[in-house]
Amino acid sequence: HDTLGIPIQYLKVMVGFMILLHLMIILKSFNWETNTQLTSINRMNRALHDKKTIVTKLHDQVIQALYVAGLSLNTLKDNGFEQNDDINNIQSQLDQAMALLRNIMKESDNQNLLETKAFRNAVQSIANIYFEDNFPTFKMTNQLSTLSLPISPYTVNHLYYIIQESLLNISKHAHATKVVLTLTQELNYLIINIKDNGQGFNVDEVYAHSQGLKSMNHRIEQVSGKLFITSKPNHHKKHGTLIKLIVPLEY
Repeated sequence: HDTLGIPIQYLKVMVGFMILLHLMIILKSFNWETNTQLTSINRMNRALHDKKTIVTKLHDQVIQALYVAGLSLNTLKDNGFEQNDDINNIQSQLDQAMALLRNIMKESDNQNLLETKAFRNAVQSIANIYFEDNFPTFKMTNQLSTLSLPISPYTVNHLYYIIQESLLNISKHAHATKVVLTLTQELNYLIINIKDNGQGFNVDEVYAHSQGLKSMNHRIEQVSGKLFITSKPNHHKKHGTLIKLIVPLEY
């Protein structure tokens, strides 16, 4: 016994209990601070992701649309501003670019639900930019039975870019007179087919040096989808090209 009449072993247990209790308080405080910091980091990461998403959308969609309008403006300047129809066309292209921007901002309000009508309108806006005066003719066939699809804005952004790159390539290289884009759903997948009746190309040879096709493939991989391009060069029969996108729905 010590001078207080308490057995030494009991005193040791009490001291050990007090130390343990103190350590538990310290650990609890540390966990609270850690959780607070992690929450703050997660908020910053989400904000950074949202910012990157917006920047990517502006770069891939609106800026390219404005670039097309700028090319038309340069042509007009070379002609001395003499053709009023050209001025009207440029104004129309700029209006379409702004409409596309509004669609993107509206889309950000819906976290993981894509309205099929809004998606079709956005795709049509892209087609209007690249297929001036509806040449080649562009037709969109909607075989979806639902008004909305469980797809995140992140996925939609990549789809917009791939569709935009596809239509741009058709307008520049295919020499097509008709383009058909079809939307369908098979089980838990969204299927997008883009078919033209142009001259076609050797997919392997072009892919080897085409940053656009490589970017399309990279983007579809980012959303766990598949990209298939079927084409062969034939300047006379013009079997055209089929671009098929398969994207998993996000239930």
